[in-house]
Parts: sequence; structure tokens; C-alpha cells
Amino acid sequence: MSALASAQRPFFFLIDFEMEKPIICPVEEAQELGFQFEIKGFRNFQLQDRKPAPVPLLIEPIPKAIYAKAYRKVIKEIYRGNTFLLNLTFPSTIKTHLNLQDIFQLAKAPYKLLYENRFVIYSPECFVKIKDSQIYSYPMKGTIDALVPEAKKKLQTDPKEINEHNTIVDLIRNDLSKIAREIAVTRFRYLDKIQTQKNEIYHTSSEIKGKLSSDWKTQLPEILLGLLPAGSICGAP
Repeated sequence: MSALASAQRPFFFLIDFEMEKPIICPVEEAQELGFQFEIKGFRNFQLQDRKPAPVPLLIEPIPKAIYAKAYRKVIKEIYRGNTFLLNLTFPSTIKTHLNLQDIFQLAKAPYKLLYENRFVIYSPECFVKIKDSQIYSYPMKGTIDALVPEAKKKLQTDPKEINEHNTIVDLIRNDLSKIAREIAVTRFRYLDKIQTQKNEIYHTSSEIKGKLSSDWKTQLPEILLGLLPAGSICGAP
């Protein structure tokens, strides 16, 4: 990674959560390895002319009793002081006549990835960006249905949403301080509207930046690994 970055040669990398099967290659070789991706309009594949299905995905959530049990455990750990913010997630069964390639092509998101017929990912959130020796992160926390009356005002003033966002901004700011200096929150709790498979939602995000050393390209692996796992994904343990 350092060699490719120092040579200013674009590359693709994938790091799994357990960091057991990392993949890195020059960007032009990613498709040969089975990866298709799009990053804010930059893509390594051809768009297909597809008409969206009326209901492309039917999601079956887990039973409420199972979720409630896990929720009680989370609350217990919060009161014990073992976590401040935790993303409680479960796998959901999805019924669809679409394959992963179809879903990848139809997904409208600034960041998306397809790995052969194994998995597809799409997200509105940028984890980190480096430009002119400045590193930026954009934690996204705080959500509301855009159809709710006075949705923007409710999202901006809800104490629960404010506390959740403050927690993740503080976490990312601390994470950046491990690999950069002069950390600053340059934009705080700005609103974005996002289209989901169901409807439109409002999200609050913040921009945090820090200054890297001039030779940051030689230290890129240490920088990225120092920021993983991404707090905005797993929470604030």
C-alpha cells in the first residue's frame, strides 16, 4: 500500500472486520479479482440499462422478542459503563427476484461495492478522505423519516439524536488524534437527505479534519489500521 501510494498509483483495498483476509491491488486489477465499485461517480464497470422493480427488496425483520432481549443487554452494559454508544444490528432475511449484480446496479449511493456473487455493499457515508496532507472523516449519526412533520427541526433538536451525534464526533476526533495533529470539527451536524429502498430520510453528519505529516503516503497502512474499526459503524465502546 505504501509503495502504491508513494508512486501515486491508484489502488483498491478491502479490509474485513477481523482483518484476517485483506486484499490490495492496483485499481485496474480489481475487476479481474471479482470486484466492481463506485466511489462518488468513479467506477470500474459499465452501467446497465435497467428499469427498477416496483418492490425490489422485501425485508423480514427478526422477531421483536429477540430484539428486545438484545436491547435490554445493551442498556445493561451502558449502565455498567462498558459502552457509550452501540450499533445493535441483526442479519435480516431478504426476499427478491434480483441477483446481487441487479441490486448493485440499481442501488443509488455514493459508495458501493460488489464482490462476485458473494456480497454487495452500498453506503452514503465517507469514512476518511485525504487531500493536501489533510485527513477528513464524516461520521453520520442521527436519522429521521423525511415525511415526519417538521422533520428537520425535530432531528436537530431531539436530545437523544444530539447526544448520539456528539458521542460519535468525540470518538472520531479522538481516533484522528492518534494519527494526525491539529484536529478540528470544521462542520457540525449538517443535514443530508438520503433515498433508501423505502423512503427518504434525513441524516446529520459532521466533518472532522486533522493534519498529517508530509510523508503520510509512506505511513498509509499505519494510518488506516489506526482508525479501524470504524467507530461510526460499530459504536463507541
